Amino acid sequence: MKTIKNTIQLFGLSMGVILCGHAILASAAIAHVTVNNSPTGFVPQVTTINVGDTVIWTWPVGSVLHNVTYTGTSTNWPGNSVTMSATSVPLTFTNTFNTAGDFPYDCSIHLFTGTINVTAPSAPIEISSLRFLSPSDFQFTYSASPNSSYIVQKSSDLTQWTNVSTNLAASSSVLFDDPNATGSAVFYRVQLLPNP
Repeated sequence: MKTIKNTIQLFGLSMGVILCGHAILASAAIAHVTVNNSPTGFVPQVTTINVGDTVIWTWPVGSVLHNVTYTGTSTNWPGNSVTMSATSVPLTFTNTFNTAGDFPYDCSIHLFTGTINVTAPSAPIEISSLRFLSPSDFQFTYSASPNSSYIVQKSSDLTQWTNVSTNLAASSSVLFDDPNATGSAVFYRVQLLPNP
């Protein structure tokens, strides 16, 4: 399954602004969790992914018997099974998470724990308050998810893009200002960057 990164493009003119939007598709990601003997536990203990991403648990050579036992109530676990054990290593166990939520698991033999945090796709980026403060100063506000990273780019031809601003949103609304805007036609786009 593919996740969607939000992109909005603006076409700024000295006479006005035309707004258009589209989505950019990104491939689903793969996260890795190691089932360790030393130190004993899942590494990393907490893994954050997007809906549609896959987690691969790996028991390296030399691992003793550990298992991955789902301790939540969701049925978003392969075949609704609850335990995967490493009886001969190396071994891998894979699961693709297609719903948002927290998915706790443990090694029921040794009682160490882990969690997969699956984040939902973010809401579309909305643009508001478009205006020229002067012939060379253009600004707008865009909606954001707090603690998510965004990039604003501009182009005069829709093929060559220049990064204008990258930021970590502190709130649900971000003010963007381009004090170097020219009176000529230029496109702006705002894109939600992938999770780190």
